[in-house]
Amino acid sequence: MLQRTPKFDPREADAAPIRVGVVGAGVFGGYHAQKFASLPGAQLVGVFDLQTDLAASLCDRIGAGEAFDDLDALIDACDALVIATPASTHAKLERCWNPRHALVEKPLALSGVEARALAALAVDRGLILQVGHGTSGLRSDGIVRNPGASPVADRGSQGAEVA
Repeated sequence: MLQRTPKFDPREADAAPIRVGVVGAGVFGGYHAQKFASLPGAQLVGVFDLQTDLAASLCDRIGAGEAFDDLDALIDACDALVIATPASTHAKLERCWNPRHALVEKPLALSGVEARALAALAVDRGLILQVGHGTSGLRSDGIVRNPGASPVADRGSQGAEVA
């Protein structure tokens, strides 16, 4: 059974910021780094990429964090990590988030077997393992007509409505 972690409230005077690192300085890594750099209650510690110049350029562009050329040093400096690398590396990068909470860009793994193993590891260690997903194409004003229906319950003049 999964247990909820206490809710973090950055407005609490004694709440230390969550130290976040990003692994991967590509498009998705840049998106996450920028968001964490501007998020109250979070501190972007840095970015690691095999191409250190990309990590340095990203940190310079957003004005936060530092480029790490040592993945273990970034892991040690953080409370949580974002894994924004090619999907083929996600299962291999388990060592990154194994001691830390993590957001892993989709897909979590390339097979169901790998994904279940990673999820089980997170549960066993009491870690949060979140899979990133985009919502830009989803309607936020969908109407739930029948909770037991298929994902597309009704197609009316307003478009697809999500069940």
